Amino acid sequence: ESRSLLIRELCEENLEEYLTYLNPKKIIGLLMDFIRLLEEGLNKKLSNAEQLRLIIHVACAIERMVLNSGLTYRGEKNFTANCLEAVKNSVKVFEDSLRIILTEDEVYHICEII
Repeated sequence: ESRSLLIRELCEENLEEYLTYLNPKKIIGLLMDFIRLLEEGLNKKLSNAEQLRLIIHVACAIERMVLNSGLTYRGEKNFTANCLEAVKNSVKVFEDSLRIILTEDEVYHICEII
């Protein structure tokens, strides 16, 4: 699947610039799994731009969790229960493999991006 390979390469390049502590080559597989699970949960295909934006945001969120400095969500919670559930299920991939749990606020930020 050349589309996901392109996204993977673009994300790795971008993440090299944004991440200080995490190795993009080591987490890109998990980030791609996150996108796949999210698309299944939402029952829709995300555009390349949406995937790229989400992957970069989520990678930075994981790094914030490592540094114990998560974002605080101050927006309106204008997303659906389905979206929230899909994101919560998808971020479990990081909990299972890295033992990193994204805060509720970080989950809300992801929902807002979608």
